[in-house]
Amino acid sequence: MCDMNEWHQSRKYLQYLLIHSNEQDLLWIEYFISQTFYEIGQLNEARLCYDRAIKSNTINLQDSVVILSAICKVLYSQDKYEEAYDFYQQALEIREEYYEHFHVDIAISLDNISDILIDQTKYDQALEYQKRAMSICKEYYQSNHTYIALLLYRTGYILYQQEIIEEALNLNQQALTIMKNLCSSSHPDVLYALTNIAHIRYGQEMYEESLQLYQQVLALFTQLYSSDHIDTVCALINVGDILFEGNENFEHALDFYHKSLTMLERSYPSYYAYIANNLNLIGNVLGQQMKFDQALEIYNRVLKM
Repeated sequence: MCDMNEWHQSRKYLQYLLIHSNEQDLLWIEYFISQTFYEIGQLNEARLCYDRAIKSNTINLQDSVVILSAICKVLYSQDKYEEAYDFYQQALEIREEYYEHFHVDIAISLDNISDILIDQTKYDQALEYQKRAMSICKEYYQSNHTYIALLLYRTGYILYQQEIIEEALNLNQQALTIMKNLCSSSHPDVLYALTNIAHIRYGQEMYEESLQLYQQVLALFTQLYSSDHIDTVCALINVGDILFEGNENFEHALDFYHKSLTMLERSYPSYYAYIANNLNLIGNVLGQQMKFDQALEIYNRVLKM
């Protein structure tokens, strides 16, 4: 059910199991209930369930890392980067103690920490964690594995932020080639790589190529997900950004920003940072249109959040 995005129905089923299962199963039932809360944006509820799971009398050291990492995802979505970083470091320490040096779970922890550092704009540190993760994965996987591709385009993103443009583009194109050979053209990892390439082209002021890529990604995400999804929200914003800043097509940009805001408020009401950012984008467009009263009203909404 979870794979079909039928989150509400799956949670009801899991809550039934919670009542009628033995103690050994309760840990993972709590975990999967948390997952359903997380996927529909109810982050506080997800955290409560994860906390109950981590305190279970039946949890072992290896399983605790799964729960710790899940808690980190909630904290990350709440923009609590320092707290998420601490939890990810705990998970990394446990995995380094539990596994041999070249184990993919250690690489996953390194990659997770790199994500936090990226959002804190600590790109040099993030790159070091990515390099460590890549060195492990090259020992663990063949060169055309999906996780190798994932690390390639994440490293490419860091290099792009450091303005090492050509190398960033090269890594993203390598990632895209691997993913296209392994997955369908609408697989999320293919679309993430396309999005990164669009970002790079946008930074190079190649606006038409960038817009075409963003529109392609948006169309495929819309087909992929049957309901609102955060990937679709981000794709809408990307199209809006280039219409606003690259083409100065204010009315069209405003339409995309309103669509993304509607999805956020409808399906991710606790994603306050996303909603605030989306409102600011709408306010910026209204300002460019000389609609200052409307822009001020939008900015005041952000201040009251």
